[in-house]
Amino acid sequence: MGVTGNISQRVSLRGSVAWQKGSDDFAQTAGFLSMTVKW
Repeated sequence: MGVTGNISQRVSLRGSVAWQKGSDDFAQTAGFLSMTVKW
């Protein structure tokens, strides 16, 4: 039980970090696209 809990915690933590990085990349891309459209 304890080992499984640690694994699930690690996976969810890694997933949230990856999702956060993905959303940051998306925000940067959206900002770059909006800048390009303005120009």
